[in-house]
Amino acid sequence: MTLSKQSPLDHLVNAIKASVSAWPFGGGIISSLIGDYIPKSREKKTLEFLEKVAEGLESLKSRVDEEYVKSDEFGYLFQKAWRAAVEQYSEEKIEGFRAILLNSVTGKQATPEERELFINILNDLTGYHFELLTVLKNPVDWNVRHGMRVEPASMIISFNQIFRKCFTGWDDERIAIIVDDLNNKKLISLSSERLKTTLSGGGIEKLNNKLTPFGRRFIEYVTFFR
Repeated sequence: MTLSKQSPLDHLVNAIKASVSAWPFGGGIISSLIGDYIPKSREKKTLEFLEKVAEGLESLKSRVDEEYVKSDEFGYLFQKAWRAAVEQYSEEKIEGFRAILLNSVTGKQATPEERELFINILNDLTGYHFELLTVLKNPVDWNVRHGMRVEPASMIISFNQIFRKCFTGWDDERIAIIVDDLNNKKLISLSSERLKTTLSGGGIEKLNNKLTPFGRRFIEYVTFFR
């Protein structure tokens, strides 16, 4: 296939592959996105991120909106996600940035402003935030997969006690900080003021529906491949 007959997606994938195989970057879309931004010390991380993005694009080829791939909006999103990813050491967050890109090209519903906001929020989160969000995405399923850390049908329980059972190394202060951070970002409906409130009998199902609608869209958009 000649270059002139390639689709926008093929152009992008081939540009990434060419860049990965011939560092430092030459011309084209990759060069324009990176420029002199990435220090030599981040080269390996950058190449790994590019390779995974290219693999994802190829695996999703039949679902990709190629008009969107050509758009200025995607170019901006690509650059923003890429630059955020190479600053990270957390593999979970790096995968989150890749998921945002791949979800965007397959048409997963979100406005341009939401996608940019997802990147900004993801950039601010830590591994602790992700751990708590993962529990809240499906508390009962999480509990089963982690050996029933929270016993069912407790007579008296609080949200704080539930989180302490989920995360044995967390103290009350850490739980309060993480919960309030996520609440301030409108990702969850729970605040630290309610953590020690006594609840009627039950178990981890008390955490059901604590993600806000925006929080659920966020966690689904950044966990496409996990």
